Amino acid sequence: MGMKPFRLYDIGAKAFETFLVDRHHLVKLFKVDQVKSETWRQHFVLDRCVLHMLQMLHETISVYHEDMSGGNKIDEDFFKKIQTFGGRYRCLAPMVPVKEYFHLFNVWTEMHMDFIVLTCFEGPVCNKEKAIISGVWEKIIQNIKVHFVYGWHHKLYNMTREENEYFTKEKTSEPRARKTKHHQRGKLPKANLHYLEWDLPGLSRFFFMV
Repeated sequence: MGMKPFRLYDIGAKAFETFLVDRHHLVKLFKVDQVKSETWRQHFVLDRCVLHMLQMLHETISVYHEDMSGGNKIDEDFFKKIQTFGGRYRCLAPMVPVKEYFHLFNVWTEMHMDFIVLTCFEGPVCNKEKAIISGVWEKIIQNIKVHFVYGWHHKLYNMTREENEYFTKEKTSEPRARKTKHHQRGKLPKANLHYLEWDLPGLSRFFFMV
């Protein structure tokens, strides 16, 4: 609970570093010179990818803590937020296939699980508790995947002015031969929302250390 934000960012940055080491063919698609998490804050795209990932996980855990522990269905607006995260990632790194992010989610889960086990403020985490926490995280990640993929495919995100300026500047600095086609955004169909019921109360102490 007393964890400082920069430490949480470091975990997210390290997850991205591991992701790019494991999926080295994606390095050029993110336009990274060196796969070092210490440099992510200076990298326009990866800094935002890390921040968006942390925000996405925070939103999901918060909703689980506030709503699902009471047996209620999650509000549709929450799923729209997760879909927006998928759209953000496509805008930030349009050449990276959405399925590649599944490995990133797995890496994040492993790293956060290790962090929980090492820093639980109520003492050591036993194997039974670890298995329960792992099960909850699996449901959290599966929940994210469904709506992240939907948002990615339907481009459910409008870039900020800063992002537009960055990519416009980057595009004008590229050779003309590298120009790519622009996709028109059409009217989007309504999402087929899936609700996941989680009946695992009493575990918030593990998740709100961040």
